[in-house]
Amino acid sequence: MSPRKTALPVPPPIVFVHGMWLHAASWQNWVDLFAAEGFDASAPAWPGERPTVAASRADTAGIGGLTMDRLVSSYASLIRDMPVQPVLIGHSLGGTVVQTLLTAGYGAAGVILDSARFDGDLPGALSTLRLGLPRLTDPRSVDDAIALTDYQFRFAFGRSLDAAESDAYYREFAIPAPARLLLEPEIAGIDLPAAPGPKGKPTAALLTLESAGPAAGSLGRRRLYDGPDSDAQPIRFPDRGASFVFDEGWRDVAECALDWVQDRFGSVKTAAGAHRRRGVALRGTAA
Repeated sequence: MSPRKTALPVPPPIVFVHGMWLHAASWQNWVDLFAAEGFDASAPAWPGERPTVAASRADTAGIGGLTMDRLVSSYASLIRDMPVQPVLIGHSLGGTVVQTLLTAGYGAAGVILDSARFDGDLPGALSTLRLGLPRLTDPRSVDDAIALTDYQFRFAFGRSLDAAESDAYYREFAIPAPARLLLEPEIAGIDLPAAPGPKGKPTAALLTLESAGPAAGSLGRRRLYDGPDSDAQPIRFPDRGASFVFDEGWRDVAECALDWVQDRFGSVKTAAGAHRRRGVALRGTAA
């Protein structure tokens, strides 16, 4: 069955939300791809995040102590200023942000990739990694920003890559992350202002993309948004790790999301897209 198209006065903006230990620049290839297809695409920084990876590593004062409440509210504020509801695409903890926003009525649709849970259980390696960061056992570190070593980054994101490739992505994208999001990650209790859309049960569709990282059967524990298609099985990329958003195979994953968005909202560049798209199922494996 073909998905129901959603009529909007203009194509929806695309907003990308990154996760822990990654800079917004990790979405740049996706932003460029969606922009080339005519979408207004952007990857806003988290509150306190600096414009570049180097600056974010050098100055962590702004991002230390960042809470889930402030993080989610920053995206809600951005959405309220948009002319139409955007499509929200989030990776890891960014997927949690996306689901929280959709539940509150923010966003025309969502795509989540290796999404974290509302209760703070981070995907696979990130959850284990949390136990190996000694500073997190010190309550005085709650307002610090915690950096990963290249080895820790490889464990969390680069286990499907060789060491040299993982280390290159570490240098390109890795930044410190707020310790508070690891120590106090619960989403419950966030009170967002009224969303710009109609009131009632959320109506935004949601697509789930998963790498080989999340454990089998994790969908029920990661799926927190109860809207149209929310019971659909995820599209899995069984030979890919948590780096599938930014590593050399990013395009297959990004085009899967792009196809899905165009199926629902129409192609902004219909003529260019009609012969090029290959279909979602060809890029991932339905679970």
